[in-house]
Amino acid sequence: MNRSVTYIAVLTLVLLTFIIISFKYLMNRHQQDDKIRIGITITNEDQRRTLKKIIPDYADIDRAEYVELTTRWKEFFILQNNGLQPELVFEVNKHDLIDSQFYQLSQIDSILELLQQRFQPIVRIEKIGESEFYKSPINGILVSDFASQNDNRPTILLTAAHHGNELLGVNICLYILEFLCSNYGSDNRVTDWIDNLAIWLVPVVNPDGYSLVMDKSRKMIWRKNLRDNNGDGQFTPELDGVDLNRNYDFNWAKQGDQLPNSNYYAGAFPFSESEAQAIRDLARREKFKFHLDFHSAGEMILYPRKLSSSTEDENKMISFARELADNISKLCSIARYGIAPLNMNAGQCSSWMFNEVGALSVIIEAGNSFFPEQHDLNRIVEENAKAAFWLFDRALKMQLEDDTL
Repeated sequence: MNRSVTYIAVLTLVLLTFIIISFKYLMNRHQQDDKIRIGITITNEDQRRTLKKIIPDYADIDRAEYVELTTRWKEFFILQNNGLQPELVFEVNKHDLIDSQFYQLSQIDSILELLQQRFQPIVRIEKIGESEFYKSPINGILVSDFASQNDNRPTILLTAAHHGNELLGVNICLYILEFLCSNYGSDNRVTDWIDNLAIWLVPVVNPDGYSLVMDKSRKMIWRKNLRDNNGDGQFTPELDGVDLNRNYDFNWAKQGDQLPNSNYYAGAFPFSESEAQAIRDLARREKFKFHLDFHSAGEMILYPRKLSSSTEDENKMISFARELADNISKLCSIARYGIAPLNMNAGQCSSWMFNEVGALSVIIEAGNSFFPEQHDLNRIVEENAKAAFWLFDRALKMQLEDDTL
């Protein structure tokens, strides 16, 4: 009886194994025969001849520099093995598209111009620099009572979009800007801020990277600017770009990403990028006391530390970060944002601001995703704006009391 059971069990196992292998074989054959859509960039005549040899029926190969065609997986791998670089061409699902509540760069420029026209007594736009590749303007917006003769007012800087795909901070900055403008003169709290503070906003530090993401209209991860690292005069995603938030001159040499194809490539040298230079020059000129740098995502505030920091300095920064975090609720709970120290071994803007300019500066990782749904976006923006409003109150108190944070 036991022998029969064992024999049947072994036979069953062999049969199942045969079925599984056969199924995989059939599936692989089916996949090899599946039709796919691919795109190929042709850069030289050798590639053109190779493509014509592998796929002889495609009519436009003799003329085109880029072709899209329908083929099979088998040809896809043959093309790869022959030195071509076919890319799959996908139809974009609507869920992969960027929501319309994020702004194109041209829309941002129009909003800023309109606010300056409507609220000219308290709003001033200044081109503080330009982008590395397309030479797009980097705009700084000063909100303040220009009639005041108070030269000792605390200076505050809000920045966003150091990274191209981190769109949330742009919406937060624009919301804060509109809130300040529309409530000046009617809300005593806002009026006191503008009469006694100098509030600067740079909504898009990285206009080239931001435009790349928005122009694609597709949710994509692109952190860097569009620096032409290989000097060929065109943008090559695999080789180009610098992570602007690794390009500031604090502990720059100790960061680890020296390869241009890295998402965290810090550039050829500190402040090699015109975008980082623009923030540097503005910060040195205005001598900011406070700085909020909006990123995404993580629902966290990251604070810098000093290499030779006193206990007093450490406690001051930690207290500043914690009080900011206490003003921001997480999206899916009543819990508040967390806080954590920044990695010191990278040339981040906030570390440079704290150590070289003397500003209390933090990164706010807004939201719980890079591209939140439309129904969540407004709440995230409004919650993060509360941190800025708390900062304005605290800076105003410092001004009125001649105190330090």
